[in-house]
Amino acid sequence: MFHCPHCSIKISGIKPEHYPVTCSCGFVVTAPANSTEADRSLADGSSQISEPILHIPPRKGVGTELTNILKQMGVRVSCSLCNERAAIMDIRGPEWCESHRETILEWLREGAKKNGYPFSKWIANRLLNRAIRQVKV
Repeated sequence: MFHCPHCSIKISGIKPEHYPVTCSCGFVVTAPANSTEADRSLADGSSQISEPILHIPPRKGVGTELTNILKQMGVRVSCSLCNERAAIMDIRGPEWCESHRETILEWLREGAKKNGYPFSKWIANRLLNRAIRQVKV
């Protein structure tokens, strides 16, 4: 688990093998904050790192795309759990999202219920398809 130093979102369930980790705000942590200096060595072989390495990548992940689609429809997507799940989708990629479609649809159902929005599995599935398609382009 870590807190994004840019937006303070808590991302949990991240194991060392999941790095680099992308926060939904766009920051990427390329090494776990609690890793040893040897684990966090730089490409040139030096290990003079006291903090996680961060940079802002171009954003293009299924979670980010789905969030943007929902925002365009007027849906508020601002809860930390929603952002955490969007980051997980970004990190794991479109193939993971396709193979875990039912999990993601359940996340969307939970989010809709929690925030007082109606939910249609058919519409949610179409929006997820669109987000995956946009990332694969």
